[in-house]
Amino acid sequence: MTDLKALALAATPGPWMLLSVGDDDKNIAVCDEMGVSLLTVTSEGDVNFAAVYEDADAVYIAAASPDAILKLLEERDRLREALEMLQKAMTEGHQEAYNN
Repeated sequence: MTDLKALALAATPGPWMLLSVGDDDKNIAVCDEMGVSLLTVTSEGDVNFAAVYEDADAVYIAAASPDAILKLLEERDRLREALEMLQKAMTEGHQEAYNN
C-alpha cells in the first residue's frame, strides 16, 4: 500500500470541509480551514467536471481510495481486538495471582 502518511504530510493540511458553491447543490468545493478551494466539482447537464489545484492533494486523494481506507480500518480493528485480548489476559492473570 502506498505510504499514506507521507502523502498526507505532503498534501494541504486539514481539516478539509465540503462546501456547496453557486446557486444549486450540483457545485461543491473541498476547502481548507481558511476557505481556500482544494478541489471543485461542477455539473453541466449530465456531465461532472472536477479540478484539483495541487498535485500533492490529487495524489493523496487517489491513494486514500475507499479500498485503502477499508484496509486501514480492518487493520485497526484487528489490532484493537488483539489489544483487548491481551488486556483481558493480563487482568485475569493479575486476579488469579491475587487470589492465590
